[in-house]
Amino acid sequence: MKKIFILAALGLGISAGANAQQKVVGEEITGFVGHEMNETRVPTDTLAPGTATGWVLNTSINGGYVTGNNGYGDLSKAQYFLVQDAYNIEGAIFWFGGKDVGGNGTVDLNIYAMDGTANTTNSPTDFGPGTILVSESENIANIDTSSSLDNAHIHMFSAPYTVQADYAVGFYVGDLMAGDTIGMVNSNDGDDMGFNSSYEEWSDGSWYSMYSGDSWGLDIFFGIFPIVDLSVVGIEEQSFINGVKMEAYPNPASDRVTIAYELQNSATDVEIFVYNTNGQVVNRQTVVNNGLSNEVELDVTNLTSGVYYYTVMVGGASESLTSKFIVE
Repeated sequence: MKKIFILAALGLGISAGANAQQKVVGEEITGFVGHEMNETRVPTDTLAPGTATGWVLNTSINGGYVTGNNGYGDLSKAQYFLVQDAYNIEGAIFWFGGKDVGGNGTVDLNIYAMDGTANTTNSPTDFGPGTILVSESENIANIDTSSSLDNAHIHMFSAPYTVQADYAVGFYVGDLMAGDTIGMVNSNDGDDMGFNSSYEEWSDGSWYSMYSGDSWGLDIFFGIFPIVDLSVVGIEEQSFINGVKMEAYPNPASDRVTIAYELQNSATDVEIFVYNTNGQVVNRQTVVNNGLSNEVELDVTNLTSGVYYYTVMVGGASESLTSKFIVE
């Protein structure tokens, strides 16, 4: 499946501490293009881990990918998200940049509670991904890889999951088979600003932040974007997520739909993207001289009946959100 989200390129610096697992980057593959937006493209809204300055994929010197499966035996990668108000997670965009299919094993796509422990820059027993709240599997042959966010892989969970506390979304590669490799696109080193928001599970089952100071210290975030549903409340009752509130009405729509949004910070460049369920852009609008709130009316008479996703993208990626509406 396809999806949209915002990420950034990544430069990997490597160093090893006394008890650290040394990460060595092989080839850096460049040319990964995002929409410069903090969002994904699904049901109601989309979240992004942070603002990216570019995107890259890094192979590992000993085979595989630094942010995927590799010769170190890494089992999982997970991206941490904060929760202020409860909402439903309906799926996520996973931006995988490369893969090889050998035995066609499975990749688990997971939601984790942040109730475990991890080695971070703050403490070897800091909090980290723990209980797996949702886990669904896909064969590696069925997972999309792409050099652009437009065609990234979208996975919709079989049922929405309500999060009321901080969580992580990630993937587990321990069930891949001989000849299977998969790697995720990541942001530039330094983009995570020292927040320890990206984690990996080592071969012994222990979790480390990618920025863990006693190891390689990669200050990055992953191309993982939860698809969340905020439509249970109107725009006035919503909390800002990624600096945006928004709603589409009427929903369902038959001939025209209005997308209303509010921004936490004023901006002069706002774009609205509408996608079909295949991830294809079917409408794109630029809002000029924008203030803190606005409404944009779209003609949907040329769209077939079904679900569509819309993204409000602010400032070329710094703030954005994705939601859905239905055309009757």
